[in-house]
This record gives sequence, C-alpha cells and structure tokens, in this order.
Amino acid sequence: MSSATVVPVDVFGVNPAGQSDMLIQINELTIQSLLDSEAFFVEVAGQPYLIKMSADLVSDSVSVAMGENVSVTGNVYQMTDSIVDSWVAMGSLSEANKIVATFSETFIEAMDVTAYSAPGASNQ
Repeated sequence: MSSATVVPVDVFGVNPAGQSDMLIQINELTIQSLLDSEAFFVEVAGQPYLIKMSADLVSDSVSVAMGENVSVTGNVYQMTDSIVDSWVAMGSLSEANKIVATFSETFIEAMDVTAYSAPGASNQ
C-alpha cells in the first residue's frame, strides 16, 4: 500500500474527517476492544476510534486481538445509520452492537492491518 499517505496518530486525532479524501496509513495504534469479528476500536487522542475491516481482509481471515499494536491503511468515512444497517444486514455487525457503532462520527475502512511488536516488547 505504498500509495497511502502516512498520517501521525496525533495529527489524525485532531480531525479524522479531514483525512477523508485520501488513502491513509496510521502506525502505532493499540487495539482497545473488538466489535464482533470484523471491527475493532483503537485509541486515538485518548478516545476509542472505530476501524472496520474491508471485505478483502475478512475474506483473507485477518484477525486481531485486544491489546495488539497495529498499523492500519484505509479510508476515512462519515458514519451514517444506513452504513451501520448495511453492516448488520451483511452479518458484519450484530444487532446488539449496532448502537456502539453509531456513536462513531467517522470510521476507517481498513484495506490493510499489520500487527507489530511494541518497542521494547518481547518477540516470544
């Protein structure tokens, strides 16, 4: 994904919607919680931020774990009720978690998620 613009997490956190016109990569994100099997929250500016895995990532059986450090490449989109409804209809999101997703103003649809070890972490 070399065409992605690398955006520092602190810059992204100031105005996520300001990055919506380009493919971006954000490094050094920590997964705070999982939202069913196709979405998760990372910490951005001290707040949870929603990442939704693309259909390609899901079909490639990409999975992540809480506490994992990741780089995410994708596009920022405005959250709407119709987007959340389509995720539920496709089975990407449970009806029970629909309300959680609707709290997000924007989200990243991830085309790539790469896990890495945190600096100083053991590689065991």
